[in-house]
Amino acid sequence: MVIWAVSSMHFNKNGIDWGTFAFRISLGFAFLIPGIYCAKESSRHWNAEKHNRRLALELAALDPFIVKLDEAKQKEIIEKKADEYFGKKSPQESEEDVPGLKDVYLRADQLIKVAERIAKIIRSK
Repeated sequence: MVIWAVSSMHFNKNGIDWGTFAFRISLGFAFLIPGIYCAKESSRHWNAEKHNRRLALELAALDPFIVKLDEAKQKEIIEKKADEYFGKKSPQESEEDVPGLKDVYLRADQLIKVAERIAKIIRSK
């Protein structure tokens, strides 16, 4: 994103047009942050769907599996599976959240140094 902002910057007599640079960086972040959030939520929903499909297949296959067993064994298996499937948190709820943008710290002086280096590279071409 910084590379895009720097590569499309306009140079004037004084050098870099910092207003354009700041505008493009803020515009980039305006699209980047919702994009990251949407990708994270999409991944979470995809994992939940895979888990739920697997659970549905296992529950559908349970009756044909236990139908030939005696009553006591059937009740034992059903109780065991009920404890396993119901009343627990889903894997999506129990996983810790992936570190997000709140854990990324950029200092302004570091960002300015990177922008200046990129601008030097562009000027030398």
